[in-house]
Amino acid sequence: QAMASLAEERSRNFAKQLELQEASISQRTSQLSAVKSELAARTDELHRVDSHAAATAETLRTQVNMAEAKCRDLIERLAKTEEERRREVEALAAAPGGKKK
Repeated sequence: QAMASLAEERSRNFAKQLELQEASISQRTSQLSAVKSELAARTDELHRVDSHAAATAETLRTQVNMAEAKCRDLIERLAKTEEERRREVEALAAAPGGKKK
């Protein structure tokens, strides 16, 4: 009977250990699930931020291209104006009584 009693005690202890391990596994599974949800939320946020950054970069590229085009236009206009002024000065200098450079 002592052997049966010892076997029952061991069986109960083993069952308790199994229950504790199951509870620990359940707790860790819940923690992992929470971490997984948090990771999914952060991943979604990163995708939103990445999309916003890409849109902002595209807007900036467009603005830079427009600014470059305006600069080229202004440079061309300035060159034309300088050429017109140079011709006017040459024409004045070539005119009777005009000053030579």
